[in-house]
Formats: sequence, structure tokens, C-alpha cells
Amino acid sequence: SLIMMIRNPLERIESEFGFLGNREMFRELWQNNVQIEFPKTLLEYIEHPSNANSICRFLLGMPMYTDDKIKQEQFDSLVASFNKLPFVFGRTDQMGSTIANVSHLCGIEFGDTLPRYRTSLYKPKRKWNWEATESMFNDLNTFDNHLVNEIHSRFEEQVQNIPNLKVVSFDGDEYDSLYPFICADNIRSPLEIFANDLDNPE
Repeated sequence: SLIMMIRNPLERIESEFGFLGNREMFRELWQNNVQIEFPKTLLEYIEHPSNANSICRFLLGMPMYTDDKIKQEQFDSLVASFNKLPFVFGRTDQMGSTIANVSHLCGIEFGDTLPRYRTSLYKPKRKWNWEATESMFNDLNTFDNHLVNEIHSRFEEQVQNIPNLKVVSFDGDEYDSLYPFICADNIRSPLEIFANDLDNPE
């Protein structure tokens, strides 16, 4: 089986902007491919053509930060694969039902509770123009939004076919996210400085 979990595309690219923008190799990849400085704001990041429909681009094997555009026939081929291959679908905003779906279709027992290993301790605050950011994203990412709808509908259908649905719960909070840092062999700091907050990110 192929397990595919989908995240809200705007939340995903918001996370990507903060994560990849804080890592030198991705900032260099951006500058090498796009030939401009890494964007200072999420809106600038979203507006660049190389980031449009990035989920579809990833599934199609397209490289990051290039101007390759998604064509309708390419999108149709992705959707067709959902009907041909043994996909188990999930949603990151419904992890309890997703785990139940994976358990049912893959024959894996998870128990009644699972530890919550990851919760963000700090994310940059959303700017006052969030509605404009959301609108811009939706205009530029129609294929990704359609893909999410296709996956959501298939997920709901699979969940409805689970007999005696038992949704697992998750234990822990954001402080559990500290454990991998303070208990690792090579101790890392959980306090991260964002490159875009510096006058000279390089």
C-alpha cells in the first residue's frame, strides 16, 4: 500500500517558507535557480512562479525553484493514479481518523493512544494582510487545491468503510517537542533564530 497524507497547501507552504528559508543549502538553491535573493516575506515567496502548485510538482518529480508549469494532462495523470494504485489516504488535520484508516487498510495495530512527538514551539506570526496572502495563494495554486479535494473525498470514502471506527488519541504537548533536542547524542538547541529576522541572513 502507498500511504499519502495531505496537508492544507497554504499551511504547508507557510511552514516550508520558514523551514527551508532558514537553511543555507535551500537559500543557495533558490539563488542559483531563481537568480534573486531569497524572499523576505511569505507573500513574496508565494507570488514567485516557481512555488505554484508545489505539491503537484513534487508528485510529478519536478525540481524545486524552477519555472516548470503544471499542465492539465499532468494533473489528470495524478488523479488517475489514485484509482489505479493501492493508496491509503490521510489528512494531517484529522490524524486520529488517518491512523485508524492506515490501521484498517494496512493491518497495523497502533493501540488507543500515541505520543505527540512534534508540535511547533515557535512560528512567525502571520501578518495583518493574511487574507490577501490567502487570496493570492488560491489564485496561483488551483491544481494543488483541486488535488486536495480529490484526496479528501477519497479519504472520507475510505473512513466510511471502516467497521467499528476507533479513533486514537495523542498524548503530550509542545514541551514534548523538547525531548529530541535535550536527549539526543548531539544536543541541539530548540531555540531557533530565523534567518529572515537578521539584517544579513547569509
